[in-house]
Amino acid sequence: MLTIQTKPKVVAGYKRLLLSEWTDSLPDEVIGLLWNSMNHITEGDQSLLNLLNPASNHLLSAERFSSCVMRIREGSKLIRWARFPELPTGYAASKKRPAGVWHANQLAVVLTLNLHAEVIGGTEFLVDLQSLAFQAAILFVLPDIHDKHLVEHAILLHAAAQFAIGYVSSDPAHYSFLMSMIHGYLGDDEQRLHLLETSFRFTDPQDHSYLTRAEAYWMELLDLGRKHEAEEFLFALRATSSPDHHDEIRDMIETVVQSNGRANGSTSTPTRKKRRVVI
Repeated sequence: MLTIQTKPKVVAGYKRLLLSEWTDSLPDEVIGLLWNSMNHITEGDQSLLNLLNPASNHLLSAERFSSCVMRIREGSKLIRWARFPELPTGYAASKKRPAGVWHANQLAVVLTLNLHAEVIGGTEFLVDLQSLAFQAAILFVLPDIHDKHLVEHAILLHAAAQFAIGYVSSDPAHYSFLMSMIHGYLGDDEQRLHLLETSFRFTDPQDHSYLTRAEAYWMELLDLGRKHEAEEFLFALRATSSPDHHDEIRDMIETVVQSNGRANGSTSTPTRKKRRVVI
């Protein structure tokens, strides 16, 4: 049993990290926050605690992590993803591993923690930390280990997808957004675009993330060179959105118009700053 505590110092650290500019230190910072939120006095699976200990110096229980991989593999049997690599039928983790692999192994456990232990206490805060762990995996760890550590890469990718799957019934908009990040990482632009649109369509116009998800979708249209579709989307968005959003939507429309102008030989440059998407 693992107990998560919402200690004021840890929550403050989480909020600072959420609003900061992320670097490749993000995996270590997320693991550190989780470790500091856990009640280490609670009796439980000591080998699992060792997997999550930032001070373990890249040493872990190979047998314990291999059992975690088996659980992740069992969960992945229920779903088929065409572009996902196969998980190994048997995985023998080495005791000593490089930093990138260590981060991948730790994040895989964090993202699927409920598969490996009964978690009590601040479970909502755990989900917040897992969301940051998801970002750390997609933005930093997966690209870092892709070429040299294919097995560990596959394990982390499946763990990230299983974290996303946890939202499929309770919050399909968030599920679609998380999966759009995964497919974007895999280079499947069309599936990413489809999932971003699905995420937006599932989001209530009164939700705080409504405009953020709208922006993610139309900017993906721009990135794919589908400027006419982006412009049509924004005009439709303005007609259905809250008046409070009209100024920002107007800025988006101006960005598309300027982009079309450059395509026609104009030298104007759009100055719109992209909204940061945080999950």
